[in-house]
Amino acid sequence: MDIESGEGENKKNAEWKAPKKEKEKVKLEKVSENNKVLEGAENSSEEYVFPDKATIPELTKLCSDPEAVETVDHWLKIIEEEEKAKFSKEKKEYDLKIEELEKMLASFEAEYPLIDLLLIVDVNVAMNSPLRKSAKEALGFISDKLTVLRKENKISLEKYNELEKKYKLFNNAVGHLSGGKIDHDR
Repeated sequence: MDIESGEGENKKNAEWKAPKKEKEKVKLEKVSENNKVLEGAENSSEEYVFPDKATIPELTKLCSDPEAVETVDHWLKIIEEEEKAKFSKEKKEYDLKIEELEKMLASFEAEYPLIDLLLIVDVNVAMNSPLRKSAKEALGFISDKLTVLRKENKISLEKYNELEKKYKLFNNAVGHLSGGKIDHDR
């Protein structure tokens, strides 16, 4: 390499430009390939992996061919539909979690008479009460479910407050040890 003439530098710059052009060519080939695969996939039962959503706008910039741009737009629509379907599925799963917690709260209310729990004020009676012991255990499961819903942060504040209010009512009915008595007012 001749440092003074700069021949090596020109070769080096040429080498750096070539890969960039090659990358653009590869990306355009992928768009064309996706178009062919799309046409074949419509008539096939095979599952096709969609291109990454982040690369689609980049591909659109590189495309001068109207068909390729149309294909890219088509892929973007498909990916957006997939995302909507995924969100809908997650929402249904989350709604099931909320429904499960509501059923647990209703079951607690039906199984453990709140009046009977509120009448337990003596510590000795409370420690030997199978009703209170069982109710306290059931509340632990309810508390865990409520905590999970809160941490996942996919529940509306209004709905969470509604469920928490019911939980607190039941928790106070079970009561807490305080000063040698069972406190039902927390």
